[in-house]
Amino acid sequence: MELSGGEALGEKDYEAFLNEGEPDFAWQLPDSEWDAIALNYTSGTTGNPKGVVYHHRGAYLNAASNIISWGMAPHSVYLWTLPMFHCNGWCFPWTLAANAGTSICLRKVDPALIFGLIKEHKVSHMCGAPIVYGMMINAPAALKEGIEHQVNGLIAGAAPPAAGSDEQQPLLSFSGNTTLPHAWQAAPARAGLLDSEAASWAHGRLAASPGAELRLGGLRARLCLSPGLRILSLPLTINEATGYELRQLGGLTALDSLRRNLPPELRADLPLHQIAIARAPQAAEPGAQVPRQAPAVSILSANGDGSLTLAEPLPVGEHVHWALRQPLSAEQDMRQSLAVDGEIRPDFALMFSCLGRGPLFYGSEDRDLLAFRERFPGVPLIGAYGSGQIAPVDGGNRLFQNTVVTLLYESAHV
Repeated sequence: MELSGGEALGEKDYEAFLNEGEPDFAWQLPDSEWDAIALNYTSGTTGNPKGVVYHHRGAYLNAASNIISWGMAPHSVYLWTLPMFHCNGWCFPWTLAANAGTSICLRKVDPALIFGLIKEHKVSHMCGAPIVYGMMINAPAALKEGIEHQVNGLIAGAAPPAAGSDEQQPLLSFSGNTTLPHAWQAAPARAGLLDSEAASWAHGRLAASPGAELRLGGLRARLCLSPGLRILSLPLTINEATGYELRQLGGLTALDSLRRNLPPELRADLPLHQIAIARAPQAAEPGAQVPRQAPAVSILSANGDGSLTLAEPLPVGEHVHWALRQPLSAEQDMRQSLAVDGEIRPDFALMFSCLGRGPLFYGSEDRDLLAFRERFPGVPLIGAYGSGQIAPVDGGNRLFQNTVVTLLYESAHV
């Protein structure tokens, strides 16, 4: 088969590389079947790079066992959704050679690409981590159309999430990192807490990348999200931004636009810790609660040139609102977030909040906790404060600040 039209990624192609070999090379078997055959590097679950040595015996047995235990027919078509650097692709490079199979490679784990290759090449087998199958399960139905043959899949680490389970119960997730782990930003849906000062132990020692996740069996969960922000402005268009510097929006410098929309008593000494920029997927009137599609963006500093330094870059052309953190608005938003499903009473609840949203913010007791007690008197509640809150947004997961994430749990058994 001859291919054309693509762009070469290296100086030589595969056939040219093979031609550099010596046809009469006197190869020999290893002295011992326990001799090393491969050294694989991976970060694994801890995030620390580590090397794993394969010996000839183990590689052979595992490669052959893949065919036998899976019942792979000769000339199987295998899609590489499992990286080869993960334990040498679970020995499938050797499996496909023994099977005289076809390897279908891809450079990015993307559901649209995966389903397209399955249809185009009639893929018969694939492997992957739970997150890969989670992405496929939650992909749009249109991507899955047209697949009329059976595709066999192996999974390791955990079972894949069942279709629809994300809506019934997010995966409880707790991280001690400073940012949301990259692997947690995609499906399945997660809800939980991040605390940069947290620590965890694994296998008798301190984990370098602390984190934990779990799902409570036999339960359904309703998620209530309260950003606690009040919109100050109509939607404004970002006219100029450079990286984390917001320079101009709504035809004014960022600083002038902010001062114009703040209450008069706050304009002289800007309370930047109370101000945020809320994305505006839909128009909202001043005084309304912030839309819950995405986290608001914090302001780190006001600069002499009229720009503002943000905690997250925003693109030119995006529509945003100025928003303000105020105790009364936050309490109202919390009560509104808990007003779900009429009079259905949860069996228990979990609440993840922030110290910047607790008693110090309200000036006395935690008004969010009080709102829960008034809405669901007598319902058991477990809660914690952290530096960030994790919640599902638009098919992925995002890290929120100064937000309350509440999970209302009910038995799934009627």
